[in-house]
Amino acid sequence: MDKQNLIKEAEGFLKQHKMSANDLDFETESTLFAKEMEEGLDLFSNSSLKMIPGYIDPSSPVEKNKPVIAIDAGGTNLRRALVTFTDNGPTMRHFKRYPMPGVDKEVDVEEFFERVADYINPIADKSDNIGFCFSYPAEIMPDKEGKIMSLTKEVKVKNAQGALIGKELKEKLDGGSAKKVVVLNDATATLLSGKAMAKDKNYDDFIGLILGTGMNTCYGEKNENIKKSKELKDTQGYTLINLESGGYGNVKRGTADINLDKKTANPGKQLMEKMLSGAYMGHLVLETIKMAASEGILSESLSDEICALEKLPSADSAGFLDDSKSSKNILGKMVKKHGSKEDGWLIEAIVDGLYERSAKYLAININGILVRTGKGKDPEKPVCLVIDGSAFYGSIKFMEKFDGYLEYMKEKNGRFVERIKVEDASLMGSAIAGLLS
Repeated sequence: MDKQNLIKEAEGFLKQHKMSANDLDFETESTLFAKEMEEGLDLFSNSSLKMIPGYIDPSSPVEKNKPVIAIDAGGTNLRRALVTFTDNGPTMRHFKRYPMPGVDKEVDVEEFFERVADYINPIADKSDNIGFCFSYPAEIMPDKEGKIMSLTKEVKVKNAQGALIGKELKEKLDGGSAKKVVVLNDATATLLSGKAMAKDKNYDDFIGLILGTGMNTCYGEKNENIKKSKELKDTQGYTLINLESGGYGNVKRGTADINLDKKTANPGKQLMEKMLSGAYMGHLVLETIKMAASEGILSESLSDEICALEKLPSADSAGFLDDSKSSKNILGKMVKKHGSKEDGWLIEAIVDGLYERSAKYLAININGILVRTGKGKDPEKPVCLVIDGSAFYGSIKFMEKFDGYLEYMKEKNGRFVERIKVEDASLMGSAIAGLLS
C-alpha cells in the first residue's frame, strides 16, 4: 500500500476511535469554552473551569531597584532566584534549580514545605518580598495568600488540600515572620512577564499560556463580571483570572483518552491537560499506538515491541513528530529496528494526528478567551499571547500547527494574536507579583 493510502488508514483509525482533529468544529468548541468561562465566574457554578481570581490588577506599577525572591514551583522542578527590576531591565542572581518535592515519592505537606524552605533559606536574608508561583490549583485570597485545592501532574503530597502556601512557607523560612509572600499561578506569572517585557508595544490585551508538564491559561477579566468574589464584583477595573484550563471537562474524548485517564492518579479530572501536556502526551501516544498494534494495523514484529513498551516520554513522542526517522528517540529507534517503512508511515500519521488535535484544542482555549473578551479585533493592536513551557517549545512541528490555528483565527474570525516568548517567564512574573502592593 502506498503512503497516501496508509495515511488515510491512520486517519480512519483515529476517527473510528473519536480522536481525530477533524471532528472538532473550531467555532462551536470555542463558544462552548467561552460559556464554561462565564459559568465559572458565577458564585454557584459547577463549571469545570475554576476561574480563580488572582486579586492582581494587571495595570499595577512595578517597584524598581528593589530585590525580590522569586519562586517557581513547577511540574518537575522548583526554581528560585533573586530578581531586581531596573531602568535597564531585570537582573537575576542566585538562580538555582531543585527537584520538586513529591515527584519521585510521596511526601506529607510538612515535609513538602520544609524542603521548599531549605531551597530558599540560602537567599532568605536578601529580601522580605517573595513572589511564589505555585503551578497547581490554589484558591487565591484577597490578601494574595494561596490555599491548596489539589495537586496535579502526578505530584503526590499527603494532606495538602487546604494548606495555606504563604503561611506554611513563612513558618519554615529563616526570618519568615517578616516576609511578605504573594502567591500566584504559573499562567498568571507568565502573563505578568509579558506585560513587563512589552512596554513599547501597543497590545489590546494579554493572555498567559502554559504548556509544560501541565497546561493552563490566564487573562484579565472585568471585576464587575467576577460574581463569585464579593471583594471584586462591585468594583471598577480588571483582575487576572487563572482559568485552571487543564481541568476543562467539556472535551471530546476518544478511546485512548479514556483508557489513559483510568491509569492516572486522578481519573476523571484534568481532562484537557491529559490531551495536551508534557505529563501525559507521551503516554497518550503510546496508548494509541498500542491500540493500533492490537487491531493488527502494524506488523507483528513491531506490534510485539510496542506492546512490551512500558512508557514513552513526551520528549520522545515530540521528537518523533519532528523527525520520524531519527534514532535519537525511543519510537524512531523501535520503528527503524523492528518495523517496515509502512509501519513508519502509519505511526507517523497517527502521531501527527494526535498532535494536530492537541494544537487545535490549545487554540480553541485561546480563541474561547477572545470570544469571551472581544479583544484582538484591530490588526494594529493584537492580543499578546505569552507562552511558556517545555512541551510547547519542544517540537517545531507542534508550534507550526498551533501557529496555523492563530492564522486561521486571523483570516476567518478577524482576531489578531501575536505570540511571544519571555525567558524565565514564571520567575519574572513571580518577581513582579512579589513587588505589587
